[in-house]
Amino acid sequence: MENLGINPSQSYNAEVTQALQEILVFFQPGDLEYLRVDLWHWLKAVTGDKPFLFRGEPSTVISLWKQLTKMIDTGRLILDTTGIHEDEKQRNSFSPFSEEQIAKDFQYMREIKQLTAKYNGTIRRLSLSESEQPVLALKRFFEAYSQDDWTQILEDWVEYGLSKMSICEATGECNEVHQYELLEALAEAFSLILKAEQGGCPLG
Repeated sequence: MENLGINPSQSYNAEVTQALQEILVFFQPGDLEYLRVDLWHWLKAVTGDKPFLFRGEPSTVISLWKQLTKMIDTGRLILDTTGIHEDEKQRNSFSPFSEEQIAKDFQYMREIKQLTAKYNGTIRRLSLSESEQPVLALKRFFEAYSQDDWTQILEDWVEYGLSKMSICEATGECNEVHQYELLEALAEAFSLILKAEQGGCPLG
């Protein structure tokens, strides 16, 4: 059993294994594109003035909230279990248009061809190293926002996703595109982790 690309000889502990099995109940690696589409429509509802009505079912927002919350909690558990901790100095320090973030974006652009060839275009938000070691993507996810921050973010997304008011208009800020990209990266990381767990895509 692989261990997130950190040490292939080391296995998950029972708590992580159980959490991953619970995620597999609602999210298979092949479901990534469906989740991506749902997340995109949720972002539009949160930042626009029309509530989430994709597929005519607003309750999809609640399902997405529960699913992403489970992924976030499991990601936090994985980091705590493996002893890989985020850098507190990095948390919230890179705004979407900062020089540091732009440098990261350029690095990502240089890796796009390799990622596309390796994953047939399904991995779009991870760096090459993160695709090989998804735990690094989890680390970046929690460097951007803490677990408590993510809890509040998703609660806000539920509220504004079901309302006719844009969160940008209500708060005077609009960080949701960056949050969306991080949530998409989270889903991509778990698609790779679950493939490795199922023996379909060895990591490392």
